[in-house]
Amino acid sequence: MSRLSSQVRERLDNVMRKGHDVVVGDANGADKAVQKLLHEADYRKVTVYCSGDRPRNNLGQWDLHAVTPPKTAKGFQFHAAKDREMAQAADFGLMIWDGKSPGTVLNVLRLVRAGKPAVLVNGTQPPITLKSAGEWEMFLAACGDALRADLRSRATNDEWQPGADAAQRSMFDPPPSASRVAEPAADGAPLDDVEAQPATADAPKAAAKAATSSDVTSKYQQLSKQELVRLLTRRDTERQLGLVWERDDIDADAAINEDFVALELDPALSHGETPWRNLIIEGDNYDALRALRMSHAGRIRCIYIDPPYNTGNRDFIYNDRFIDKSHRFRHSLWLEFMYKRLRLAKDLLADDGVIFVSIDDNELFRLGMLMDEVFGAEKKLACFAWQTDGNFDNQAKIKICHEYILAYSLNPDAFPMPPVVDPNIPEESKLFRPEIRNTIVKNGPKNPMAEITLPAGFPASFDAGIVPARTNKWPHILSDIHVVDSRVQAGSVLTSGWANRELCQEFIDSGFKPIRDSKGQSTTFVLTSSGAIENIKLRESPSHVMSILRNLGNTQSDSAMLTEMGINFTYPKPVSMLNYLLSIVDDKRATFLDFFAGSGTTAHAVTKLNAEDGGERRFILVSSTEATEDQPDKNLCRDVCAARVRRVMGGYTSTKGESVTGLGGGFAYLRARRIPPHRLSMKIEHAEVWHALQLLHDRPLSPWPNHGFAADGALAYLADFRETHVARLRDWLARDVATSATIYCWTPDRVRELAPQADWQPIPQALRARFGR
Repeated sequence: MSRLSSQVRERLDNVMRKGHDVVVGDANGADKAVQKLLHEADYRKVTVYCSGDRPRNNLGQWDLHAVTPPKTAKGFQFHAAKDREMAQAADFGLMIWDGKSPGTVLNVLRLVRAGKPAVLVNGTQPPITLKSAGEWEMFLAACGDALRADLRSRATNDEWQPGADAAQRSMFDPPPSASRVAEPAADGAPLDDVEAQPATADAPKAAAKAATSSDVTSKYQQLSKQELVRLLTRRDTERQLGLVWERDDIDADAAINEDFVALELDPALSHGETPWRNLIIEGDNYDALRALRMSHAGRIRCIYIDPPYNTGNRDFIYNDRFIDKSHRFRHSLWLEFMYKRLRLAKDLLADDGVIFVSIDDNELFRLGMLMDEVFGAEKKLACFAWQTDGNFDNQAKIKICHEYILAYSLNPDAFPMPPVVDPNIPEESKLFRPEIRNTIVKNGPKNPMAEITLPAGFPASFDAGIVPARTNKWPHILSDIHVVDSRVQAGSVLTSGWANRELCQEFIDSGFKPIRDSKGQSTTFVLTSSGAIENIKLRESPSHVMSILRNLGNTQSDSAMLTEMGINFTYPKPVSMLNYLLSIVDDKRATFLDFFAGSGTTAHAVTKLNAEDGGERRFILVSSTEATEDQPDKNLCRDVCAARVRRVMGGYTSTKGESVTGLGGGFAYLRARRIPPHRLSMKIEHAEVWHALQLLHDRPLSPWPNHGFAADGALAYLADFRETHVARLRDWLARDVATSATIYCWTPDRVRELAPQADWQPIPQALRARFGR
């Protein structure tokens, strides 16, 4: 219990990342281990609860909440008052359990009774999440007799609130001996052979697995027939739909680790003049995403990825080995691989950002459910079908000529209207007209009859004239409408079914000033000479994105283009398709991320967009070497991805001898390097600290100056306390930056007096706290 599992660390990292207040006990064992982790992360939003005046442990010298126990309390009762107050103070509970301790389980009961979720983690077994009294009952039913008896002796009457149901009260006590006799089940089999299934996706199944080490049958052998019926009934009524994959039987992903990840700059492989705003990162994308989470959380407007499709044709590498169709768990391996990375990607997205994921039908349905799991089903923007161009003259019964692109946003309502029109729309389409005119007279079941009063001054589409009163066609007009100088002269009432009646009334109430419709378009209304009312919407930026993507290039032509560059890569995504897809994001200064960068098509598309419209978009590409046991020297990132982007930006001579002009721009080439957390202070390089700080403060990257001080705007890093370097700091502070400066150094107290008003941050604690695990 003194060592925290990866499951616990992951949850605590999430708590710190989201800035939750933490309440923790002062005991040795699990409490102390949690305190140690929080202290190492330099997390400050912590309160330690203790019984009596003095805590046994307060490693971070956090705020203390002392609870005075009853004078007669002894043993476990001495600390029970503290535990009760913690259950009341917390929003939810995370308990580390050895599978035996009744005190821990009693804390779960306290949380559940207070209407708060409780998560129980027992080693590497699946965590148990209990949110209701019903789930508590099912969990308790799977516990052993000794544990239930111990719980009953410890719980107060207030904590255990029995209802009128005697079966509920008996949960703490062993069932009557007569009820333990194996009775025949409906199909004639004894109850010993009936396996009760969980009622929810995680809690009861995990509870049964964690509560005892005996085989499946023994978990339910002690239950009466009534208890089994109740469990099965609850299972049938509360069963949830969700995605489940093998996690216990598959090999662990070797890339998953708890090391700190530093980014090491390689100027020789970088391109263009400094400072660099674009990044290419060589390394496992799990490492790179964790490094980026430290610096770019919530700052990425668009993520595009083209992950391995898991076709079984040696396209998916897991633990340095290709996974083929013969692997019994190839889908589970792929899901586990994607799940870990998508969860990190979610942390990087801006609130109005979007993630596009290319896929084919090998994993489409599983990926869709996985995206729902990570982002939420309500966050889906679209499932695009991309009609791939190319040669489909093969012998297949059905020629597959499409792939898919799933699009999700953290906030679909905030995602702006795309400023693009499907390239297949003809130029004469009304979509390209500067304004949209439609009558709002609509009669039908969805448009009940209502009145609109046109006041004097309401605009008309004609200079002068009279629209006579009428009841023989819509809209009915109660009195003649006189128009002079394109304005209604006196009020008149019109009756009809209407579309946008509320919007028209808003226009009238505004004094006939343009208003914005639900799409943000400038909207006005006019009376026509026929007596109809039209709305006029200015199409400031035409928007028309279809879910079917056609005529956007093909992999064959782009593969040939790469060959002309001297780069060998099969099945690249077409630049024209990525160009269109990324244009959906209405932001010329957006940062785009691709952590399955392949040949670098995303960077090519971003660079091309900037060249076309003068934008200042940035890209971050992540690519592994894809080295395997068979090809240990392979380096896809260096030899394909970076090589292509370098040619696109700087120009090149094709294999035919033709000169191709570059589009301009540059990038920094970085390598992800793991550092064990306990060795961070000794192993991280000053250059890596400086680059992390630049990214953290949204600065373009520049090389470390190879002396003990560097500054960029109001950001500075003092690497040591040599007099020449401290003198550089003094000179920099003298340039009127002291009041707004953020200064990082290893021991801030030694030089804080140079600028007391500055924001001083300690290294490596500041990086460790932002990095998490």
